[in-house]
Amino acid sequence: MVGEKKVYVLDTSVLMHDPQSIYAFEDNDVVIPVEVIDELDLQKQGKDIRNTNAREAVRTIKALIEKNPDFDKGIKLGPSLGNLIIEGDDVSDVMKDLKLKPEYKTGVPHTDNYLMARVAKKRKQGSNVILVTQDTSLYVRARSRMIEAQDYKHDKKGASFEQIISSQPRLTLDEKAILEFEKKGQMAFESKNLFTNQFVVLEKEGKDFRSWETNPTEYAMMRLARYVEGRLVKLKRGHFTAFGIKPRNVEQYFAMEALLDPEIHAVSLIGMAGTGKTLLALAAGIEQTVEDNKELFSYKKVCVFKPIVAVQGDIGYLPGDKEEKMAPWLMSIKDALDATNPQSEEKGRKKSGKEMGKYEYLTESGLLEVDALTHIRGRNMPEQFIIIEEAQNLTPLEVKSIVTRAAKNAKIVLTGDPYQIDTNYLDELSNGLIYTTNRLKGQNRFAYIVLNKTERSELAEIAARYL
Repeated sequence: MVGEKKVYVLDTSVLMHDPQSIYAFEDNDVVIPVEVIDELDLQKQGKDIRNTNAREAVRTIKALIEKNPDFDKGIKLGPSLGNLIIEGDDVSDVMKDLKLKPEYKTGVPHTDNYLMARVAKKRKQGSNVILVTQDTSLYVRARSRMIEAQDYKHDKKGASFEQIISSQPRLTLDEKAILEFEKKGQMAFESKNLFTNQFVVLEKEGKDFRSWETNPTEYAMMRLARYVEGRLVKLKRGHFTAFGIKPRNVEQYFAMEALLDPEIHAVSLIGMAGTGKTLLALAAGIEQTVEDNKELFSYKKVCVFKPIVAVQGDIGYLPGDKEEKMAPWLMSIKDALDATNPQSEEKGRKKSGKEMGKYEYLTESGLLEVDALTHIRGRNMPEQFIIIEEAQNLTPLEVKSIVTRAAKNAKIVLTGDPYQIDTNYLDELSNGLIYTTNRLKGQNRFAYIVLNKTERSELAEIAARYL
């Protein structure tokens, strides 16, 4: 079957993940069963991104049908693309053969069973047909019945997950090269294996009197580098203390450099719990909003957005005003602020004449805004330092819509742990954090850092790695 035209039958989960997925299969035909249309119709209501995607998918299909009223034999999707086929023929006999029930016990049609039956029927007719799904359960059920199935791969192109999350590379150089770098602060270094804004650790061949363990600050200033357009360049800001927070390890030095560099407009911080993602991003952002800091002042305020995964993207039904509704999700931000500059608390007390914590001072002074991610839609955000928490729980489309909110002189920081995904149908490569990192890696306005060392406590590191 090599080179033979394929037929891809799409599950609802694919269209709700990427409403433009019908255009992702080159010159092969794409089949959307009527049962999938029914499921999309049921998912149209609501403010969640899945509801938005369902509406967009239905509108896309409707527009194609309106342009091609005689669509029984398929609709041409475009130059060099295949046909879109809306299929609703009877498959009851196939379902009986496969012992698949047409309905759940509640009487609701069993869409997954209909999809498997349609794929099996087409296979029997001689088509090279494949079921495409983001639903792991459907994938396993299909394969157990010898039905060809695969994950949706369009947004998983590029580096492997292991390549993305691997630690920053170490380069071993001879003594002459090391001395040149330490003296000049940069050196020419052509490499096909390094990409723009990749951070590296430089090491000298043989015995080396200078090491990270003996003097981390000196090492950070002398031997930590960033690869930029065929050159290795010394860090300029990595050793800075931002809002009372000083980097504790190599990865945090790299993160601080990227967060404080105004030439880098987007940063991904990838790491387990306790590695300092939120703390570093928050401290660096606030440091750059303080007007008396002439060296770093760049932004008007810090905006932190967090997906409310636990209540499926909306907090409207919870009691209280917006701040009271958000209270459970603000604790991580407040905890991070507790570790930062104590002077902000003193300023707050002097300014208000009353007891005021860091969070209250920063929010009331307009330097900090924390909100649910659902409220970012439609906003225009110039000159703001935008932090998106738990980006691993976002779809690629969600991240794209967020990044496009960033207006002139804004910076976006994505933080997250790809091992803690709480959103259905996302995995280690299709989640918004890794997808964005994979696609933007090597761009001159983007940098990403993988934080592997937990600094919260020894117990936290053991728990993050082994539990």
